[in-house]
Amino acid sequence: MTSSRPLGRSIRRHEFSDLFSLMAVAETKSFTSAAVALDTSQSKVSHAILRLERTLGETLILRNSRGVQGLTPLGERLVRELGQPLETVQRVMAEVA
Repeated sequence: MTSSRPLGRSIRRHEFSDLFSLMAVAETKSFTSAAVALDTSQSKVSHAILRLERTLGETLILRNSRGVQGLTPLGERLVRELGQPLETVQRVMAEVA
């Protein structure tokens, strides 16, 4: 099941970096492991996800007492549709750096 919520509004600068946090949490299934992968703190990753969820008005990551349980339909949609473009941004930035 996929969300029918439109993704058509402009993205703010911090939301762009927040999407990288979402991708890392989705890949690692852990806020702590995502923080290590992003070379930042677990707190910053957690705040990035919360900020993104607040901006969109929907939960993206299913959490339980042990951490990440999975993604919501909207979380899955964002990861599916934005994964390749964000990987391209990372690759290009690494090539020109």
